[in-house]
Amino acid sequence: MPFNGMTVALETSTDKLLSNPSTCSLIREQMLEVIRAARHLGVHRIDESFADKMIANNLSMPPYSPSMKLDYDFGRPMEIEYLYSRPIQIASEAGFSMPKLEMLEKMLRFKDKEKQPDKKYD
Repeated sequence: MPFNGMTVALETSTDKLLSNPSTCSLIREQMLEVIRAARHLGVHRIDESFADKMIANNLSMPPYSPSMKLDYDFGRPMEIEYLYSRPIQIASEAGFSMPKLEMLEKMLRFKDKEKQPDKKYD
């Protein structure tokens, strides 16, 4: 989730997000929110070390733009509902909040509305 939204919000690529200590830290914090939400919902096969593994894997990859960034760049609708809104809602209904991802979701809705002014949001 974090790479998709953060590359759009900051209009950058994964390598630049990870090479900056501030954004790398934020990416990790967002990953931990997802992992903790999953664990809260009963998924116990994943622990916090997975975030570090994902960051290490991405550091070894060539720079790339995730699918949401490509959608944004080419003026296509972003899958905010499926990648952010629904998971945030499911976690919230189970009593777990994800404030960093909630903020990112709102930023993405702003950027999406700028590109698609006629789009309606709930």
